[in-house]
Amino acid sequence: MENESLEVAQQRKLSLLIDKAKVKRGHHVLDIGSGWGSLAIQAVKQTGCKYTGVTLSAEQHKYAERKVREAGLEDNISFMLCDYRQIPPCKYDAIISCGMIEHVGHEYMDEFFACCESYLAEDGILVLQFISAPDERYEQYRRRTDFIKEYIFPGGCLPSLGRVVSAMTTSSRFCIEHVENIGPHYYTTLMHWRDNFMTNKE
Repeated sequence: MENESLEVAQQRKLSLLIDKAKVKRGHHVLDIGSGWGSLAIQAVKQTGCKYTGVTLSAEQHKYAERKVREAGLEDNISFMLCDYRQIPPCKYDAIISCGMIEHVGHEYMDEFFACCESYLAEDGILVLQFISAPDERYEQYRRRTDFIKEYIFPGGCLPSLGRVVSAMTTSSRFCIEHVENIGPHYYTTLMHWRDNFMTNKE
């Protein structure tokens, strides 16, 4: 929404992801790439679900666990410090992965979706949010180095929508129900991040 703060916009985006996953009380949600824990806390506050997050970052894991304790939600939320391929066998009602598939890489995209299918209940929902590269430039993009690959997602690759669909259909039985382009929102987000950075610059 125009003129809303970054914090309000972020909460609205988290709520949108939760709504898209159709999370409700009694569900067990898996968050692949759970970051700093804000989505987990929002989901439990909003729905009363059980929530498991997975991250490879020790700093994120430590911070997220502290935020959960501060919120008094330890009974509903747990975090694992491990690779998504090492998650103990379990069936989840929904999987949400926000900004993580960019780190998977072109070669491992099929394996990612196969893992997601193995963790998801038969009638479960997978919700992905990711930054994408245009299909028409994807093959050229993935073979070269640029600023984003070097400094933002080292070792990763921004997938194209076509690559995601191809990996999904090749390695799983997932059926795409909805695609939404929120790319234009990212410009505003970056401007907010820059303003906040400059305001707090020492």
